[in-house]
Order: sequence, then structure tokens, then C-alpha cells
Amino acid sequence: MIIKAGGGAENVLWKVQENRVDVKKDALFFGTYLAPSAVIDLYQGEILVGALYGQQVNIKERAMGTGKTAVGLLLLLLT
Repeated sequence: MIIKAGGGAENVLWKVQENRVDVKKDALFFGTYLAPSAVIDLYQGEILVGALYGQQVNIKERAMGTGKTAVGLLLLLLT
């Protein structure tokens, strides 16, 4: 996990090594989830303020997301 001090969801980057990410029901999550080998499931009632990147991303009915990608942190990670 990389967190840049200050700011909002666009300053949090989660790097996940697992092959599955289950974001549990009725939760609020912040940040960009980078899980290139994983299947990511976002279940009903969940709210994500950020972005999801995985081998497969499933957004279930009544799950919500708003785009706040940690672009600056992704660039730092990849360079």
C-alpha cells in the first residue's frame, strides 16, 4: 500500500498480490486498487471512491463508484 500524505482518495494506492479481491457488502472504500492478477468483486451497497484495476472487475447491482484515480502514485510506482 502506498499513501501520500494529505488529500483524498486519489492519494491512496493499494497494490494487491492476491488472485481475488472481495470488497464486502455495505462498505465504503477509498483509493485505487491495483490487482493485475485478481478478480475483483464489488458487491451491492458498496461505495468506492477511487478506481479498480484487475484481470476481471465485477460491479454488482447497487454498487457505486466515483472516479478518483491515484494517477500520480501510479506514475511513481511504474517509473
